[in-house]
Amino acid sequence: MVAGFLIASSFLLGDPRETRVLAKSALAGLVLGVAFLLLELVFDEPIKRYIANHVILLFDLAPKKVVIVDGEIVDVKASVLNRNVTSLVLLLIPGLMFTSALAARTRRHAVLAALVLAAAICVLISESGTSLVAFSLGALVLGASALSLKATRVGLMVAWTIAMVFAVPLSALPYDLGWNRWTWLPPASVAARFYIWKHMADEVWKTPIMGVGIRGARGLKLQLPADPKMLREANPVADGRRVPHPHNIFLQIWLELGAIGAALALGLGLVALWQIGTLPALVQAGANGLFAAGAAVGASGFDLWQTWLFASYVFAWAAILLAKRLAAVALNDQMSPGA
Repeated sequence: MVAGFLIASSFLLGDPRETRVLAKSALAGLVLGVAFLLLELVFDEPIKRYIANHVILLFDLAPKKVVIVDGEIVDVKASVLNRNVTSLVLLLIPGLMFTSALAARTRRHAVLAALVLAAAICVLISESGTSLVAFSLGALVLGASALSLKATRVGLMVAWTIAMVFAVPLSALPYDLGWNRWTWLPPASVAARFYIWKHMADEVWKTPIMGVGIRGARGLKLQLPADPKMLREANPVADGRRVPHPHNIFLQIWLELGAIGAALALGLGLVALWQIGTLPALVQAGANGLFAAGAAVGASGFDLWQTWLFASYVFAWAAILLAKRLAAVALNDQMSPGA
């Protein structure tokens, strides 16, 4: 996070030329990343498997991450690439705004369209339902921002307040309503989320003010049923894999940091949305979309304290500030006498 703040602060030190070069470089990095991810998804992770087998291990050789036959990694589980897809969704909106650094309008439009199409394909062919929801919600909020920036920001403030204040009862509601018994829902993912949220939400009331501490959810030793289909039963036997976190950062904040942490998170989100309202119109729309996508990722996906997720959030918002600087440079160019 400190690195992110230092990078964002450095944007003010560069002249207009350096700002454009930095934006183009970041855009080129995003294009390369999307191309890599698309190749990995379509051809079953050939690059990751080759590097892990012949160069250096990129991740822990846990059974939930890889399949090993005769000492060689033959398959990388979808959950590994899901993280890459999620990072792409968070970095996509700022990256799209960097296309304004390209001089030719035709090139800008071509790169923008290609990035959106490639990112959409990555999200659709991946197994990350969280990324699909975040991608869709981010696009929806972008569209709403085009109609009214103020109304969209107010809507996000209301949604953020509801999500933070009522995270615990809302998390328990799907299981209490019996949604986990719906046969058309994937039991290993969606129904499992309902089960986890319900049991983690029940734990919140034991220490509602202070919480159980950062990563304290691991100490609860909650388990899922070994057979995912048992999640459709009223009281399934929990004899399967252990659940280390709630898979919902709103609920996790309440569980681990208590009401104090929830109040701080609520204030932080509202201040961020207020500050977004001071950005240039185009950057403001992108920031609204990123805020919505980031909240969607947190609502059903990953552990709040995972470093890769923190890094994705921090650098995505640092990229928004670069987009703000780029917009200021473009405005100065338009107002200069020789423009």
